[in-house]
Amino acid sequence: MIWGWLGASALAEPLRWSGLGLPLVGVNSTDGWGFGVAGEVYGRPPDVEFGYDIKFTAQIWTTVAFDYTNDYLQVDWRDRWNWTGRAGYRAWENLAYAGVGGDDVSVIRSDALERGNAVGGPLGLFGAAAPLRGPVEFFGQVYLRQATAEAGAGTLLERDGPFGLGSGVFTDLSAGLRLDTVDRWPLPREGWRGELALSGGGTALGGTVVPAGAALLSLIHWQPAIGGRLVIGSRLLALGTTGTRPFWEKEMTGGIWRNELGVETAFTGYGRARTRGDGALAGLVEVRPEFFSVDHGVFDFSLLASLYAEEGFLFDGTSPGPHLPTVGGGPMVLWQGAIQLRPFVAWGWTSERPGDRRSPSIQYSVSFVDPL
Repeated sequence: MIWGWLGASALAEPLRWSGLGLPLVGVNSTDGWGFGVAGEVYGRPPDVEFGYDIKFTAQIWTTVAFDYTNDYLQVDWRDRWNWTGRAGYRAWENLAYAGVGGDDVSVIRSDALERGNAVGGPLGLFGAAAPLRGPVEFFGQVYLRQATAEAGAGTLLERDGPFGLGSGVFTDLSAGLRLDTVDRWPLPREGWRGELALSGGGTALGGTVVPAGAALLSLIHWQPAIGGRLVIGSRLLALGTTGTRPFWEKEMTGGIWRNELGVETAFTGYGRARTRGDGALAGLVEVRPEFFSVDHGVFDFSLLASLYAEEGFLFDGTSPGPHLPTVGGGPMVLWQGAIQLRPFVAWGWTSERPGDRRSPSIQYSVSFVDPL
């Protein structure tokens, strides 16, 4: 059985398993409509009513035109040591490329200038965090991503010719500190979570190896209000890089999960594939009210809402580019104290052409994590 290899604590007490699977539907201004299926399965001791010891998350996603896919399997194991792992595959047959940072990121286009490119390949990561002192952990991670990229004729990608065209492999090693004082997980009501990480590696492309490094700071705080029925969360995210990363890696943050910008956490008002940067700086505030909870055996769930606002910058070299505000929100369900489901809408401020007045554009998606 699965707990046979999950360590001494799991061997001592078999886990109680449950899960949730559902279809997904989403839309954004870059890819249009998409659909897929996703699910989570978790295990925890029978006498524990909240959180999980281990959780598996899987997703299969494609656009209706079948020109983009994002499929992955993720594992999160929480014990005396915390382990993380992900294996996935992403590919675009019609990639919308809007440059890196700068004004082009805030411009909506649907013509041949941005489309007609192709990029795709597998990725994976594996990391572990060990207690250091009090609420502080030390963590290390290895990350690997392979991609083959081709520029369409007459596109911005062909014109800019960024590093990353062709077939290459990007890898790095990360090490850092994690802070965790939250009262529960997921959806904490109070406490802090933070990461401070340094990474170094490079890209093997065209017979050469090009080095790159990064530094990440992420600090999140939750504070209860109105007797705990309302939680206020805030996050500061800062990412700085050195050397040269391939353009298809500049959409990712560092950190233990390598979140993709523009998808479900930072810069969600602008959509995937447009939110690339040599660095990132963003501040977000979330208001999360809880409406009611039901606890009847298998029907153990809470209904909440998530409303948030963010201001951010994506860097082009050392230039922060235009400010990229986002507002978003939606309902949220916490299932059996372990699985959160958040369908949401988010608006970013974009323009038809560089320099034009910017106005809100909408993105819609479904997430298994909160915006923080």
